[in-house]
Amino acid sequence: LLNSYCNIKRNEVFKQRICMQTLRSIVFEWRKILQEPIRQTAAFQYLMKQYRKHQVAERDVCKNSKQLKSLADTYLIYLQTTGR
Repeated sequence: LLNSYCNIKRNEVFKQRICMQTLRSIVFEWRKILQEPIRQTAAFQYLMKQYRKHQVAERDVCKNSKQLKSLADTYLIYLQTTGR
């Protein structure tokens, strides 16, 4: 029982790391594109609000967590290809 609990916790931490990598990558791409401080943009504030909101929901086994991760990854790819 303890072993399965530890595996669940490790899996949860791994998912959070992947989500944070995606978030950092999106912010990195925005910094390359925008000329103003990123934290003051409405887009950044919205993105952070959504990440915080869904981070809590993910812990409660949110059904849409895979869809949200996929959407974030798609947006990151869009930024990477159009920012060059």
